[in-house]
Amino acid sequence: MVKFSRVQPETDVQVAFLRLVLPGRPERNVGVFLLHQPTGSLYFRLREDWDRVAEADEASFCLSSAMISEIAFRNSAITAGRPSLGHWRTSFRMFSQLTERTSLKVSDWRAAIDRLFEKIARRLDREFRNAATSSFTSR
Repeated sequence: MVKFSRVQPETDVQVAFLRLVLPGRPERNVGVFLLHQPTGSLYFRLREDWDRVAEADEASFCLSSAMISEIAFRNSAITAGRPSLGHWRTSFRMFSQLTERTSLKVSDWRAAIDRLFEKIARRLDREFRNAATSSFTSR
């Protein structure tokens, strides 16, 4: 018996990264946005461990993922289910910025956003471990 795998056609998406920008600190990617062009739907994944991303006093500047999700929900209701990246640029400009969009062709947008987010998470975790090690050894 021969099994046939169903190959999904590639679709156009645009990707932008959310960067945390705090005074005197290096910029860090903390989220990924994926705009599914055929439907106009905007999907995102964000870090939830803000205490690991920023110092305690800086974390107060950051919105929790729950608050960001609430804003996204309200925005999607306002824009008939199509939240805009422009709204994100203006809503969080005090402590973040969005990178320019990059166009990609993907066969599975869910897997693509997960893969991009995991890459961000691994890099940020590595930075966190390096910072913790250097502060421990400099004492």
